[in-house]
Amino acid sequence: MSNPAATQGAMSHRPVVITGPPRVGKSIAADRVARALGFIVMAADELRLSFWGLADRDERQAKRRSVYDDAIYGSDGRVVVEGWDLMLHDMLEKSLRFELGAFDGGRVDLRHAVDLRTRFGARVFAFGAALDDAGTRIAAMRRHAQSGYSWIAGLSDAEILPIAEQSRTMSLSLRDAARTADVPYFECRSASFENDMDRAVAAILATA
Repeated sequence: MSNPAATQGAMSHRPVVITGPPRVGKSIAADRVARALGFIVMAADELRLSFWGLADRDERQAKRRSVYDDAIYGSDGRVVVEGWDLMLHDMLEKSLRFELGAFDGGRVDLRHAVDLRTRFGARVFAFGAALDDAGTRIAAMRRHAQSGYSWIAGLSDAEILPIAEQSRTMSLSLRDAARTADVPYFECRSASFENDMDRAVAAILATA
């Protein structure tokens, strides 16, 4: 495992970390910020495959930390980390077919994202669901399922409905958690998505 202190000291650039629930604009923001800064995008969805399936919880946590250390250190900080498993430490350890109780608006944890800020000087930002109506939100979740993500592709429309609605509730918790953790929080509404996204990206780039 990389030495966190040595890693932080060697960073020439400050990584950008974007977290939040599904279908709220994280990937779009990450791509735009990365292009503007000349960084690469590191998707947590892909990185987590490196530690998925490990039986021991402590081993999973250690591997998770090592994977992010190595990826960020290897990029010399020229990276935008994007993903929602940064938000909840143990959600992905429950099941690929998420238990709906994980979306009940309970404890939202930004510790992992803030940990990256502490160790690498990362700039951490949270995105939340702010789509204008339930129909738009559900349609977005269906598109997400059709894109091939294994954790939701197997769910029925009846199961996607409560996930879509409860994801909005999670965003409300995330907003409060972001405020507590001193993390900027953005919402991009469907009716004004491009303008909202432009403002969010500009705010992120202003921290460079």
